[in-house]
Amino acid sequence: MNDVMYMLGCAYMNGVGTEQNGELALKYFKKASADPLLGNAFKAKEGIARCMEKGIGCEADPDGAMKMRDEMKRIAKETNTRDLVWPVVDAYASDVFFELGPDAKARKGWIDWYVSVRPYMRGIGSLCDYYSVIPQNRDWRKASEYADEHAKYWGDSMWSQHRTGVYNVFGIGRDKDVEKGIALLEKSAEKFNPYAIEMLAYIYGSGAGVEKDAAKEAEWLEKLSELAYPPYSHIAARYIRASDSVEDPEHAKFVLKLGADAGDEKAKNNLENFGAFVNRCLDGKSAI
Repeated sequence: MNDVMYMLGCAYMNGVGTEQNGELALKYFKKASADPLLGNAFKAKEGIARCMEKGIGCEADPDGAMKMRDEMKRIAKETNTRDLVWPVVDAYASDVFFELGPDAKARKGWIDWYVSVRPYMRGIGSLCDYYSVIPQNRDWRKASEYADEHAKYWGDSMWSQHRTGVYNVFGIGRDKDVEKGIALLEKSAEKFNPYAIEMLAYIYGSGAGVEKDAAKEAEWLEKLSELAYPPYSHIAARYIRASDSVEDPEHAKFVLKLGADAGDEKAKNNLENFGAFVNRCLDGKSAI
């Protein structure tokens, strides 16, 4: 039942399916948060804290919001239920509009706390993404440090291999080592990581640190097309945002056309409305 109360709170806070009503949002968040260890109750507590912080349905009380978050962290730590925190992180993700987000700063605040309590693959990876994917937050030095920390614990994961592979190929936070970077990207691609597969196609197609090789480019593009659901729009967005240090709008169009030709309606729509797609990519908030 508290899951329903939480979603009603989100609906009234964001005006999704109904008019915005801060007082009702706060009311339903409070109902949903009665048992902090049940269902979406922890996210509902964060909903209350957000209302207090922003003055939604009540007078703004940033200090009260901070105290509530401190209490949430105490509960999570003392009951060894820190995994309750990660759904709060997800509720602020850049492509989440129905819950609490998008809010990169609030998301990062919870990630920082989580990682300080215990190293966590997704947490450290998310901090790397925070400083690399969205231009407004970009800090390549910090992104590189988190990529290396991620690799220290989970170097065999496809995400670590993809990040450190890209950083080696393009010399992000380190000297260029194209051979090492390609080897890491190939390991990631072997695990069916679409971003690594497409990046290898881009490297050979553009001659990024290697001689152009149309045959290898075609080979990697074929592997991309063989995946069940290649994320063409998300890949294209990386070339608009320069998320891998490569800004190439024409290649973004190329990737969207690949998707459109493969029957991906989202890619087709983004290609047909490319200007709007670019604006969404660069505003730091909108879903792709």
